[in-house]
Amino acid sequence: MAYHRPAGHWDTIHGTGENSMSGQSGGQNDIISDVTSALQRGDLAGATGTLERALERDPDNAAYHDQMAGVLYLARRHSDALLHARRAVELAPDVAKYLRGEATILIALDCDDEAIGTLEKVLALTPRDVDARNDLGATYMKTGDFSAAEEQFRRAIDDDPGAITVQNNLGFLLGTQNRLAEAEDIFEALLDRMPNNPDLLYQLSHVRFQLNHCLAAESSLRQALDQRPDFVDALVLLAQIRARRGFFEESRALIRRVQSLRPRNPRVFELLANIYISYHKPREAINAYKAALKIDPISYQALAGLSLFGSDQWGLDLCQQIDRARKALGPENINLRINLDFAKARALERVNKFEESWHEAVRANGDYCTHYRIEEEQTADVPSKTGPRKDDTSRDPSLSPSRGSGQPPFVIITGMPRSGKSTAEELMARVPSMKRGYESNIFSEIVEELNQRLGLTGANMPDDPITSYFSEFRELLQAKLADHLGGCSAYTVTIHAEYLINNIDNIKSMMPNVYFIFTDRDIWDNALRIFLSNYIKGDFDYAYRLSSIMRHIRSWRSAVHDWLKAEPERCLAVGYEQMVADPSSTLAQICKFCDLPMSDLPPRKLYDDTGCAEPYKDMMMSHLKDEGWLGEGMASWT
Repeated sequence: MAYHRPAGHWDTIHGTGENSMSGQSGGQNDIISDVTSALQRGDLAGATGTLERALERDPDNAAYHDQMAGVLYLARRHSDALLHARRAVELAPDVAKYLRGEATILIALDCDDEAIGTLEKVLALTPRDVDARNDLGATYMKTGDFSAAEEQFRRAIDDDPGAITVQNNLGFLLGTQNRLAEAEDIFEALLDRMPNNPDLLYQLSHVRFQLNHCLAAESSLRQALDQRPDFVDALVLLAQIRARRGFFEESRALIRRVQSLRPRNPRVFELLANIYISYHKPREAINAYKAALKIDPISYQALAGLSLFGSDQWGLDLCQQIDRARKALGPENINLRINLDFAKARALERVNKFEESWHEAVRANGDYCTHYRIEEEQTADVPSKTGPRKDDTSRDPSLSPSRGSGQPPFVIITGMPRSGKSTAEELMARVPSMKRGYESNIFSEIVEELNQRLGLTGANMPDDPITSYFSEFRELLQAKLADHLGGCSAYTVTIHAEYLINNIDNIKSMMPNVYFIFTDRDIWDNALRIFLSNYIKGDFDYAYRLSSIMRHIRSWRSAVHDWLKAEPERCLAVGYEQMVADPSSTLAQICKFCDLPMSDLPPRKLYDDTGCAEPYKDMMMSHLKDEGWLGEGMASWT
């Protein structure tokens, strides 16, 4: 997504034949007409020559200087253009049009503070100049002053409710601030006025994808591609969505199409790397990220992705590359800069610079909370409502899975973020004929389809869709199960959602053979990974203080402990450390519990991230003490 400014500010260049100064001579109009004709023929040299001769005869003619500034601007000779624009303003300081020309060139030269001052002079002369106000808002956004940018965009829309470019910019600004629901409303309104516009459909899809409304995003993208089949950015985003939904082969086919259209596209390699990560192929992922960096040395996604892996091969070079990429980003790219800050923290950790890594992570987290106005009381943890409901009875009185139901087991792996869910899914990959969700799951699609079916948006969307819409949820779930459970020994998905853990009693009445595997790990390692890692891929679900993360983990563990006692035949807890230390025994335990066939092949070697918080504990304890943490909830449940 990108913001837009109106094109061109020298009206006479494009053939209007008007000039803002009074008392023009016929000769002056003839010269401007000749310049316009030359430009319409694409003859920049001819237009420049005509104006040079005119200025030799009349060096103090402000209109000629303004026209010359415009011609040189079109020729991308911005520094020379600025000299003429300033001379025009010097000769006629109260002509708004000349000031607009100067501001346009200042913007092109990245002289943003001067451009802001000049645009404010324009608006003092012509307060209802929507294009000038749009430029002022876009320049404020470029400098990172988002509140001032929003004020200017909204004032411009008040003056001209039909200003499409301004509304597009406001939508982009809101998306930049993660105010995604507001951005979605703006792009939907624009599409009402410009149906099937592929650019607007793409931007709406981008916002919906960030909202994790993948089905709606995919629908908008396919409409955009109907209008423009070779729309590369739309193809890349569609490939990304298909991969997130687990359709990896289709995603790779889309990637091959993009490569045929634009062979040197770094985003393709970044997406390939993400697919390889989903397939647990780290070497291929690293090679794909490196290929992206060969095309774009400051590819933030590739740099952030490489920081996920051991850095012995490239050491501090990765940190230096991240620094260069960060400097190349403008202030409006706050998400990308925070993303790179966390990537640098990870890269520093990989070369054992733990104190530097910690301070980088703390600063990045602080920047995020400040930018999105996340106040302390908002990050304080609310007591969890998860766990068995003491005053409710199950919709199905049987606590035992229906082993004779004829349906293969459906295994839900759930737990805190970074607690080892994907490791458990990888461990279970050795089960014969196992279908995997590859960290995608049918529940998120059901929730999205449910919201679309019932017209639920924003504040109307329920926190607990299963309890709120039990019958509708069950209908959609059973339709999904018919698609997913055929021809397999079992199906497994990973998910972290409190509405799910809060509804085990309801889910077991919908699915006759469901099991829950709860993952857990050392609380310090878990908290560090949430704090340090979740921003690497742009996952902004947690902007917590460290103490809030600790409370959240404790709350989650308490709920799991209750479910293990309430549903012992459906719920099993597996520790990350246990999986890494003895994968064969852990897999045997899971297979026995879920009534799954055992493979003759040994489990793959699992990624060992145990004890990752050990070098950080002193700093974490100090940080927690500053936040008023009392150390409660440190004991692990078993």
